[in-house]
Amino acid sequence: MSYAVRISPAVRAQIEEQIDYYLGEGAPADRIIGWAVELEERFNGLTDHPRRFPVDMRRTQAIGREIRRFEQGKFSVFYRVDDDQKTVDVLDIRHGSRRPSVPEQGDQ
Repeated sequence: MSYAVRISPAVRAQIEEQIDYYLGEGAPADRIIGWAVELEERFNGLTDHPRRFPVDMRRTQAIGREIRRFEQGKFSVFYRVDDDQKTVDVLDIRHGSRRPSVPEQGDQ
């Protein structure tokens, strides 16, 4: 059964900021497009296989709800699966050089 993938406005903004950063750094357009397309393909793949990526135990333990994670280049993407609603909520995308964070209780 398919799940709806919901990407928060904050995550969409983070993706746009990263694209703008790449453009500002003079990265080749095909590389930027490839990064964005691969990320979108990963999101789309969650519709049929929402548990394909491992559980992030640190975040899961911190908020008491299962959070999963996948790597996209130098980025970690965090999401949760809601079987009752048949949804996947993409919660955060973080560059590896950024300090790790744990979602606040209100983000559950």
